[in-house]
Amino acid sequence: MAQNPTAAQRRSAALIICKTLGDELSVVAKPLAKVNIKNIPDSVEPAIRNWIRTHAGRHEIYGSAAAATHRIGGRRPADLDIVVSNPRNTAAALAGIMRRRGIRCKIVASKSPGAFVVQVLKRGKWLDALDIHPIAGHSGKYDFYGQSKPPMRKNGINIQRAADQLLRKANAITAKQPNGKVGAPPHRNLKDTQDFIATAKMLLASMELKSKAEQERAKKVRAAIRVWEAHLKTIEGAPKPTKRKAISKTRAERFKAKARAKPAQDPDNLIFIDSSLHVAERKRETRQGGMMSVTGSPYAVDPYRARNPYSGDKKATGALVGWLVGEGPKTRRRNPSKKKNKR
Repeated sequence: MAQNPTAAQRRSAALIICKTLGDELSVVAKPLAKVNIKNIPDSVEPAIRNWIRTHAGRHEIYGSAAAATHRIGGRRPADLDIVVSNPRNTAAALAGIMRRRGIRCKIVASKSPGAFVVQVLKRGKWLDALDIHPIAGHSGKYDFYGQSKPPMRKNGINIQRAADQLLRKANAITAKQPNGKVGAPPHRNLKDTQDFIATAKMLLASMELKSKAEQERAKKVRAAIRVWEAHLKTIEGAPKPTKRKAISKTRAERFKAKARAKPAQDPDNLIFIDSSLHVAERKRETRQGGMMSVTGSPYAVDPYRARNPYSGDKKATGALVGWLVGEGPKTRRRNPSKKKNKR
């Protein structure tokens, strides 16, 4: 696109990207130990990781350090961003680890409420090494599109998913500023836009690689089918092989068009429901025999909120327990006094 895209065009493009890649997983999942964070001295980095693993409790590594675990290369992160239940105590503990190993550091209050930054002295300058924020409010529904994804756990440390960062960056760069312009705040707009594009390209490359891997599997299965077709020819009375394809080219094009039209739709849930060319979303039967749409995203809930599967609706819970122990659905008993007399 030669001309500068309008805000509406950028928003529409971001929506397509998020709907298509919002649940995608990167084919790369490195541990945090493989990420070389610029402002954390190598002498204390293992101890900091160990403290996070054993003492941080509810936490999530996010930002550029988390993004680096989902990429082969890319920009080297300057600091480590983390959300925890108690940022003040975490900052004090991690600063203490640094001081005991001879690292000059200090704790300063962040511009964000309840957050703290541990800075180290390098070449006469105080640089951010650890940016520690409260975990409260970290997860939830985004204004632009989607909902936060639960982190991946790698070697005992919770790391933000690449798709979650994609959605957060999309929310930032499509926001409307007080001056009426669309984009992240001026001091973050360039970085957030670059990060959004880089994450989108990485997740797209992962999706395409997995698609190519599926095609290679298909080739292997096709060759295996030919073995059995050769065997079929040796059986007396076997009919001649049909030339008709299992799925015609017309149907294939209709299927792909439906998938393109709804980027958020999993292709596994698209089916031909009858002999026509109509493509619809797969349905599943409920226990009561009714029909309902395919279950939505498994991440469409707060990933940090503990849920009791037997809390809430007592009536529904009783029905569930009865079903598990083998009791059938209870039917209402008729009042004998209201029965009509049969003659």
